[in-house]
Amino acid sequence: MNGQQVGRGPVRSWPFEQAYDTYEVGHLLKPGENVIAVLVLHFGISTFYYMRGRGGLLAQLDLLAHDTAAAIVTTDATWRTHRYLAQHPGAPRMVCQQAFAEQIDARLSDEAWITPSFDDRATPRTCAAASAT
Repeated sequence: MNGQQVGRGPVRSWPFEQAYDTYEVGHLLKPGENVIAVLVLHFGISTFYYMRGRGGLLAQLDLLAHDTAAAIVTTDATWRTHRYLAQHPGAPRMVCQQAFAEQIDARLSDEAWITPSFDDRATPRTCAAASAT
């Protein structure tokens, strides 16, 4: 939120009983434009803590005024998505119980996308809930 990391997943759940994380972010909001930036990693394989399934993102931000819902922001077709090129696609898998090593090439990492000043007009609009591969 506005360049500050709020949480890290994956949230633990089962296909028959989905769970989600909640975070208080009011202290990170500021007057005017705010940015919600999410990095999604889809393993594509099962591990001892992750059951393979369709990748994606569902997010919701409830804005309250005097403990009453003032607005709700949710992921939809207006969210812009693109592949994070700094994540190494050939990173090794540590063991069958875990997923792939998190290997980031800092030369390719441009963290500007998490800031309000980032110009995302060149990024395609796709439904965030269906865009992970």
